[in-house]
Amino acid sequence: MKKFISLIVFYSFVTTAFAETGAGEVARIYPNSGGVFFKLKNDPCAAKGPSSRYYYFDHDNVSADKWFSLLLAAANTKAVVKVAVPDCTSVDHVKVNYVYQDF
Repeated sequence: MKKFISLIVFYSFVTTAFAETGAGEVARIYPNSGGVFFKLKNDPCAAKGPSSRYYYFDHDNVSADKWFSLLLAAANTKAVVKVAVPDCTSVDHVKVNYVYQDF
């Protein structure tokens, strides 16, 4: 059990240690059969790539419904949302590691 917990803690550290962060108000949400695509306003991470690029996550992600709800609520309240991504400089759409919001 100790090895399992240690492995989870290590994995959590590794995935967050090498992630970059984007942040901003929700500018657009575009759900389709491939996943949920979205853009953030005044996002410093998005400025490092092409303007046509979106963040996205797949529908089959276990947190997809929760992230989608968070995006909708943030869009309605003009609250800032943050995303952790593997690379801000990608020219393709960027798959998010996770979506979160500070209060």
